[in-house]
Amino acid sequence: MALTLFLGIAAINTGNNLVYMIVAALLSFLLISGFYGKRNLSRLTVDVTFPEEVFARTETLATVVLANRRRYLPAFLMRVSLGGTSVLFPYLEAGRRASRSARLTFAERGRQAVAPRYLASSFPFRFFIRFRRLEGDVAALVYPEPKPGSVGREEGRSRSRPSEAGLDRTGAGTDLLSIRPYLVGDPLKYIHWKASARTDRLQTKEFTLPAVPPLLLDMARVSGPLEGRLSILTFWVLALFRKGVPVGLKMGETLYPPVHSPHQKHLLLRALALYGHEGADHEG
Repeated sequence: MALTLFLGIAAINTGNNLVYMIVAALLSFLLISGFYGKRNLSRLTVDVTFPEEVFARTETLATVVLANRRRYLPAFLMRVSLGGTSVLFPYLEAGRRASRSARLTFAERGRQAVAPRYLASSFPFRFFIRFRRLEGDVAALVYPEPKPGSVGREEGRSRSRPSEAGLDRTGAGTDLLSIRPYLVGDPLKYIHWKASARTDRLQTKEFTLPAVPPLLLDMARVSGPLEGRLSILTFWVLALFRKGVPVGLKMGETLYPPVHSPHQKHLLLRALALYGHEGADHEG
């Protein structure tokens, strides 16, 4: 842009036809760049999805899906910016979708928004980088960072009898309980290869275990600052769930009875993530 302006002034001062032609060519390039650059950003949509579990101060892989809604024109050199990270889509045909993974880390627990969010491109001549702010909100429910620690004597063991919901739970028994999507940390020997081949995704076999006494984690019995206590409780919820132990949680006046199920795990993690936040069921 500065070069074009400089040559334009030089052409006026010198009256040189060659300089005029160069300026005209540069202006043509700028016009073409502006027209196609704007068209390149039009009718594109971006969706961002997060894994089932996102923890504070732990890197997570979000899936960014770029969709080209145009009927004929492909998209070139599209970069999606999410907060402090970005992913590049070099080329996307008309009417197609493409996905990339973006590495994100959230500093705090709770419902965290991803901002700012932009769609950018330097197409066609890299003279300018054009930005388009993406509409809508993208937020992730971020669980506390898991940290090992003591939850009091007997690790909060409940004296109550195991509930019926805790009798059939995952473990290393012999009776097959269910088949579910693979999670990081699952033993390879439990992978159901036939189901994985059918669904094109790794599937894990879950087995039942004999009933064991449930555990009730009591926040009042955990010492330390609030965020540290929430991190310790998060660690124990995850550890006990992996061991197949029915786990419950007591946070002030709120009680979640011990149960072993994926729904219970996410219910407890959600309560820990939103503890003390606006709209939560608890007070800080």
